[in-house]
Amino acid sequence: MKEKIITDANFEQAESVKNPRFVEFFATWCPHCQRMMPIIAQLQKEYGDRVDFFLVDVDQAPQACDKYGISSTPTMFFYKKNQSEHDDQLLGESPAQALRERLDKIV
Repeated sequence: MKEKIITDANFEQAESVKNPRFVEFFATWCPHCQRMMPIIAQLQKEYGDRVDFFLVDVDQAPQACDKYGISSTPTMFFYKKNQSEHDDQLLGESPAQALRERLDKIV
């Protein structure tokens, strides 16, 4: 499954999913976000059938950023199945293992 790019226009897509989900707030101009992209792509291959992946471009989703208090990128939220509040979050560039540990907790 390919990740879904989210903007303010379609943000309700990320909020309405009942499956475990990973949501990353990123910026195309952010070097830390760019370094995270291959890691997230790999994790998506590993968890794609069990976790829905959403990428929120902060420049295209200022209302969502305000709603969730996003002030730095990357910011990653982890949601358990059927939860509307995130279970865990990571701020900044993170190694794959740190993301795996959090993904394992939500599946």
